[in-house]
Amino acid sequence: IKNDAIKIRTVILSLLGTYFNGIILDYFIFGQTIKKRVCIVSQHHMEPIRDFIIHEIGGATLYEAIGAYNYEKHTEIIAIVTKHEYRKLMDFVMKEDPKAFVTVYNVNEIHYQPKPKF
Repeated sequence: IKNDAIKIRTVILSLLGTYFNGIILDYFIFGQTIKKRVCIVSQHHMEPIRDFIIHEIGGATLYEAIGAYNYEKHTEIIAIVTKHEYRKLMDFVMKEDPKAFVTVYNVNEIHYQPKPKF
């Protein structure tokens, strides 16, 4: 029984070590460069969300999207944000429109020419 307890303890400590190692690597190696691509579709709140992104975060792109189920037209707004900006954006979106459809992707590399803020 004592051997089994030691084996279980070793397995648990190994899993915890691997988990924390991944968190540390993510934060120190990738954490500074990884950004998030946030895609938002909101039925009636796109203008306040767009204004928030433009004035509080930076740029965004608007796309016309058509729903496959009923062919209903929607506007989709896409923004590339840092982890800190992501939290601000999601707090705003959930307050403005809790029913908004939001997808999020990790972005490892971006090539673009920044435009000056107005």
